[in-house]
Amino acid sequence: MQECWSRCAGHRMVTTDGRHVQVLYPGIRADSCGPDFKDAVLSLDSCAAVRGDVELHLESGDWFRHGHHTDPSYDDVVLHVVGKDTVAAIPASARTARMPVALLSGPVVLPGLAMLPCAFLSGDESTLYRKLGRAGVARLLTRARTLAPRCVFEGCWQVMARRISRALGYSANSDIGEALGLRLCEPHLHSMLLRCTEAERRSIVLGVAGLLPSQRRRGGLYVAADSPEYEAHWRAVESKVCALDPLGWRLRGLYPNNSPVRRVAALADLWPHMEELAETIVDLVLRLADQPRRCARELEQRVRLHGSDYWRSHSDFGIATRKSDVIGAGKAREVVVNALLPYVAAVAVCRGNHSLLRSVMQLYAAYPPAPVNAVTGHMWRQLGARRMHATADVQQGLLHLFTAYCRHGRCRQCPLVNP
Repeated sequence: MQECWSRCAGHRMVTTDGRHVQVLYPGIRADSCGPDFKDAVLSLDSCAAVRGDVELHLESGDWFRHGHHTDPSYDDVVLHVVGKDTVAAIPASARTARMPVALLSGPVVLPGLAMLPCAFLSGDESTLYRKLGRAGVARLLTRARTLAPRCVFEGCWQVMARRISRALGYSANSDIGEALGLRLCEPHLHSMLLRCTEAERRSIVLGVAGLLPSQRRRGGLYVAADSPEYEAHWRAVESKVCALDPLGWRLRGLYPNNSPVRRVAALADLWPHMEELAETIVDLVLRLADQPRRCARELEQRVRLHGSDYWRSHSDFGIATRKSDVIGAGKAREVVVNALLPYVAAVAVCRGNHSLLRSVMQLYAAYPPAPVNAVTGHMWRQLGARRMHATADVQQGLLHLFTAYCRHGRCRQCPLVNP
């Protein structure tokens, strides 16, 4: 069913209550818990496009048997696709009072108008890579344009610190990760963190994030073990700072080593070096932009982190995991591409430094790609292209196209098919 749905772009379907659905974009298949497809774009009864999740079941009654009607992870489902309609009641979600239910097979599936336009791209691979590289540049410059004013009004290192906090949150926790970085930049809290021991700093940062065991239990969340030492450090400063809501974090359905608890502990260890890092990486890019491999190693080395013995072997309090660096080589590369290079580009724009901007672009075009994630893997499959010679700008171009075009159903405006 999942394979069939992923090929439904352009198809028109009729729901069990007689509504017409056109699939503008089938979405991206989710590998974790939650709905089967995320960021699908549909048109209901020829009205304006709606974006949301799609859930697939063999029988419509599985929606209730699996408990989706009480699970907030399914609040954004806009279409329930089934193989067999077995219940009269139409499930509701937070987005729709009467959720459309469509059969994936049978007479309700009408012939599609067309597949995704990018499925018919012609030309050699070098042309595709060149277009993707341009899209990646657009993504970098868009970020730089957004960050440059913040460098003026908030300070450069604070902007970089927030970008790193966001990058450590992955896509699942990127927004709340950036919110944590913003809170840690508050002058009284930042100065407090610089005066702390390592254990105290981890305790305070985890407390500000709302991820200590006592905080999560008060929110009704399960935690495997207590941490008396961390709790004691947090109680000493709790009245002086404001913590985030623990319910704002996504804790389930993640690869263990990507647990936000583990990543926030890593952020605490990086925090004392933020101000120094903000200046040294600008000089480093200027000096080594014509040596991309060496520059990449130097940049990544500055954000790689072995971590404490406990967090090297635990993903959460009381939950052991495979022993590894809390920020390893792959994650360090993601932080450089998604946080450090956009920050340096923003500094170049802010200071009107054309030489620095050229250096960033030169490095970006030759920088090795980060590990393939769910979105980039999905986009490579969608385009039917190989990824043997991809660089960071090409990989970021895939993310830019998905974010700006695919997930909004804007296929006809995509630069791949409409130069």
